[in-house]
Amino acid sequence: MCRGITALNSLTTRYRSIVPVFGLLAFVSILIACSNALQSGKGAQSGSAATAKSASVDVALGGLGPSAAKSLIGDSAVASVKILAYDAGSGAAVGSGSLTKGTSYWNGNITVSETGSVLFEAAAYTSAGSLDYCGEMTATLTGKGDKVSIGVLAASLYAGSIHGNVPSLSPVVSTFAGSTAGFSLPTDVATDGTNLYVADSNHNEIRKIAISTGAVTTLAGSTQSGHLDGTGAGATFNGPYAVTTDGMSLYVADSLNNEIRKIVIATGEVSTLAGSPPPALSGNTNGTGTNAKFDDPDGIATDGTNLYVADYNNNEIRKIVISTRAVTTLVGAAAGLNGPGGIATDGTSLYVADSSNNEIRKILISTGAVTTLAGSISGGHTDGTGTAASFTGPQGITTDGANLYVADCLNNEIRKIVIATGAVTTLAGSYKSSGSSDGKGTAAKFNGPNGITTDGTNLYVADYSNNEIRRIQ
Repeated sequence: MCRGITALNSLTTRYRSIVPVFGLLAFVSILIACSNALQSGKGAQSGSAATAKSASVDVALGGLGPSAAKSLIGDSAVASVKILAYDAGSGAAVGSGSLTKGTSYWNGNITVSETGSVLFEAAAYTSAGSLDYCGEMTATLTGKGDKVSIGVLAASLYAGSIHGNVPSLSPVVSTFAGSTAGFSLPTDVATDGTNLYVADSNHNEIRKIAISTGAVTTLAGSTQSGHLDGTGAGATFNGPYAVTTDGMSLYVADSLNNEIRKIVIATGEVSTLAGSPPPALSGNTNGTGTNAKFDDPDGIATDGTNLYVADYNNNEIRKIVISTRAVTTLVGAAAGLNGPGGIATDGTSLYVADSSNNEIRKILISTGAVTTLAGSISGGHTDGTGTAASFTGPQGITTDGANLYVADCLNNEIRKIVIATGAVTTLAGSYKSSGSSDGKGTAAKFNGPNGITTDGTNLYVADYSNNEIRRIQ
């Protein structure tokens, strides 16, 4: 739903690449997105180890180069690092262990029950249990004393989108999941790099789409509205409007319930993180858990530690500490927000689609200072820099870390903003008319694009009135 103008209106996977290894082994360099490493169940796959010979392996997470090593050692968020090893052919688990923090690396020694080709997965976790770093590599082990080093690439999962990889876009628009999937007014989309997660608002469901196949399933909720916690279809929502992810859980702005809900991705278990369930009235009360109140939360983002909520009717940005469920106001109504909708973060700043002001606002997380990055209150569809550019009812927003991508809802366009300069261009769609045509750039048509995310390669758009998820390559 385009929320911008009333008169027109009847969610630290990190990618890791593999740096050169040392010791007696050959290696394969790969780039992967493992959003739930060490919880993916690979060890449960059938098959047996090819060679039943024990190999004691020294593992160093951090890479050979001092900058790579320091980047991990210096990250105070990392509280633990775990390693799993699998037979590269069968997928059978052949070893596991934990690393300890050294002066330059997280170091450790694990026993692997075979030599030959072994797949290693490493994951670093925060004290709250959130995935912070992730890596994977295949190595050929020859025997005791082999050493493996897994390095760090500066790409990460923030607010349900992948950062660090700027998509190279043609831009060609296609329909990724269409009407046959049975969406009803999808309002938002997030990704962990492997799947898309869609707020299917009119169905009161959270849907899951496998990026590799386009297969659509229902993760949680049912077409029956409500506010029940539970698992899968046993849980209910009421107009879920926005979704974000930290790679392990989804966080949903359940707008008509005025609640923030949490979904464990692996199980579909739904719980209420914050907000007062019906029949309590909406409000703007700070507090812990269900003692806090929201009024139509329409946007949500996470940096892995906190959630940031665009509280639409309160014209505020609220902050929730995930571990404690404490809710505070980061930016109040005095900042002049007017119908804040989509929200994204790069870990340092928040970017808000200030829909009724037709502006994209930037908020420095450390201070709460608000500035206008692009757009002006008068609205329009002009490309340009900063306030010389114009939007009409911008709703969805995401970032790859260098650029913002905006679902300019009432213009039926997808816009791009270079964060460093504020330069705005139109990627796809046309303000001249709505529609559902696939095509390149402005030849493509949308009908109320409302949510947007990136997996580092493509953009995905929740095309509200078309009941479709569109892909931009």
